[in-house]
Amino acid sequence: MRQRHYVRRLAAILLTGVAFAAPAHAIAQNSAAVARSLRVCADPDDLPFSGAKPEPSGLYVELGQLIAQDLGRTFEPVWVLSNFGKRAVRTTLLAKTCDAYIGLPGVKGFMGPAVIYSKPFMHLSYAIMAAAGQPITGLDDLAGKRVAVQFSTPPQTLLANRDDVQSVTFLNPEDAAQALGRHDVDAAFIWGPTAGYINQTVFHGLFRVTPVAGDDMRYPVKIGFARVDEDLRDQIDLALDANHTAIANLAVKYGLPTAAPVILASLPDAPSSPITLATTTEPGAAQSPAPRAADVAATVAAPDDALDPAMVAAGHELFNGTCAHCHGPDAVQSVRKIDLRLLRHRYGDDAQAMFHETVTHGRPAKGMPNWNGIFTKDEFNKIFAYLSSVQTQ
Repeated sequence: MRQRHYVRRLAAILLTGVAFAAPAHAIAQNSAAVARSLRVCADPDDLPFSGAKPEPSGLYVELGQLIAQDLGRTFEPVWVLSNFGKRAVRTTLLAKTCDAYIGLPGVKGFMGPAVIYSKPFMHLSYAIMAAAGQPITGLDDLAGKRVAVQFSTPPQTLLANRDDVQSVTFLNPEDAAQALGRHDVDAAFIWGPTAGYINQTVFHGLFRVTPVAGDDMRYPVKIGFARVDEDLRDQIDLALDANHTAIANLAVKYGLPTAAPVILASLPDAPSSPITLATTTEPGAAQSPAPRAADVAATVAAPDDALDPAMVAAGHELFNGTCAHCHGPDAVQSVRKIDLRLLRHRYGDDAQAMFHETVTHGRPAKGMPNWNGIFTKDEFNKIFAYLSSVQTQ
């Protein structure tokens, strides 16, 4: 594939070489095209994949640099926080602020027809991080243990159906891994790349990181493009073939689990949890004190008859992008105890205060994390405005 790529470039050079009689503006346009940058969306704080610092810059950043070099372009990162998953793709790639988004999940229907994808360049999976002397061959090896899981992930769903495993829920995989390092838990069943990177950089290989496969546990990873950029997609597919060995070396460099995955059987009736872009929180983020009733009344949305349609629409997007994993798309949920359409039925006039208390303090024992510091007050207001618009009896 590399040879074919270079043949194409050689043909272009030869054609340029015989075109001495071509107008000067045509030569200038060709030079501008060659010098054009490849704009790649990347999170400035999402190692092992990407980081704004020169070293380590992250696997996806280094891959983008290799691809840009093969295409004869300069590499230009476009920094964007990936906390909001699909929303980050819509506001960057589909808004044409970048040309490619490396690391999108190769699952059907992730972004609909507006996004097209490269061929997969690697597979990523969840992994079980445990003591080096504790081999993991299946879920039975976790029996009787305290296991850290990340909120709203397939591992959390899977272990919730095991009475012999004590799950301890964390908002992000970094905190789960740190809990293992402190011996607060016996194992961590979390996103494999994060587990491998932390094990390499923080714990210096102290733990064994075992990748797993099974329903919703392992995903092909691709590069996303706006639908109009098919030509660029085809060029980058060739570059991915040419850099197959380099990609494998980058996986090792950043500590990604490379062993053969252990195959786990998910429960037949377990709900599917679509993969999202990584959500991270800043370690040690300050926690707000418990709100007073007067403060709550001033910071949450107005009653139904005064709802702002724009707030409802914005809250709908935020809810489906983050909250729907547990509470159901569009807040449609058959499990009554987590059906947020019943907030007013349960709490009456206290629904607003209960909502604000829960989202800013969490209920860790029930799997509900603290979202304070992730969403702003305005975003909490929008989410509540949306929930107010779907209340039922």
